[in-house]
Amino acid sequence: MQDHLTLVEILLGRDHYLIDGDMIDKFVRPLQTVTVYDAPPYIEGMARWGEEMIPVINIAPLLGMDRAD
Repeated sequence: MQDHLTLVEILLGRDHYLIDGDMIDKFVRPLQTVTVYDAPPYIEGMARWGEEMIPVINIAPLLGMDRAD
């Protein structure tokens, strides 16, 4: 049984969200992305992560919010 719960606060616009810390593997600095043609609005692009290319997701459009500048 877990003795404590770790929460991570995320700020999106003026809204604050709490996420269970066990769901987060690691935090990284923003990565340089390559645009993906005709991708859904929440896909920022693809980024190199070690030897792999991974999708970079912006959750604001998924929550009905405007993208940050």
